[in-house]
Formats: sequence, structure tokens, C-alpha cells
Amino acid sequence: MLESWGHTAWTANQAGNALAADNDQSVYAATRGAALITQDQELAAQRKRRTIDQTVLLRCEAPDVIEVLELHLANVVDILEHRPHVVIEVTRDRVRDFCAPWPG
Repeated sequence: MLESWGHTAWTANQAGNALAADNDQSVYAATRGAALITQDQELAAQRKRRTIDQTVLLRCEAPDVIEVLELHLANVVDILEHRPHVVIEVTRDRVRDFCAPWPG
């Protein structure tokens, strides 16, 4: 679906990272200038506390992932283009973005 909208995308399996830890998945995406799209609420909660990359949390059932992301893709892309360190929470009804600074 993302490719049909002109975006480059790959799965963890395609990247050879299917068994990698969550943080390794994040690092892999970040080093390639990509956002991590996940349904892992624990990972998103960690990133909300310390935002170090771009994470998109899809809060919906697995069968609805494509539909929910497609509903809000333009908004999500706009946020990603302007915020290098952000967690975006996407539900069927809304998009919310979060950014927690590193302690200074």
C-alpha cells in the first residue's frame, strides 16, 4: 500500500530482521531515514518517554491496519516530513503526535 502512494517500504522479514529486538528494529529504520510502523504499544510508550526516531503506532486490529493507515496517510506523512523525532499514534478516528525531549 505504501509503495502505491510513492513511498519506499519494507517489512522486518524483508529486511532480514524478523527476529530482531524492538530497539534494533528502530535503529535499522532510523539509520535508513525511515519511520518504524508498528502495533507494538510497549515500544511506542518507550518512544513517547524518550523520542529518538520516527515511530508510527497503529492502534487498531491487524486486519484493519491498511485501511486505518490509508485513511490518515497524508496527515502522517506531513508530520513525518516536519518532525524528525516523533511518535505518531493513529486510530480509525484520529492522529496524535508526541515528542518527548531527551533530558538536558
